[in-house]
Amino acid sequence: EIINDTRTRITEVINEIVDNNKGKNICIVSHGTALSSYLLNHFELKIQGEEFHWFLNDEEVFNGFFNAPHIFKLVFDDNNSLIEFKNIRY
Repeated sequence: EIINDTRTRITEVINEIVDNNKGKNICIVSHGTALSSYLLNHFELKIQGEEFHWFLNDEEVFNGFFNAPHIFKLVFDDNNSLIEFKNIRY
């Protein structure tokens, strides 16, 4: 599957899940590549050498690679815009 197809498909699915569950806490489990492609809708990714730096609203919120499993908390506003991101360490 082409990464752009993955991005389109997962974006549609996550938006539908978020729309149907406003005001609720939900858990979405996904493959890292699919999730990364979705996050690029909301983040700016800067690559410096071999380091990945993820920015949300000009603030670096994550750096490095996603490990399996990786847990993130995402908070959306009523327009499905990402307003909060948290890397949950376990």
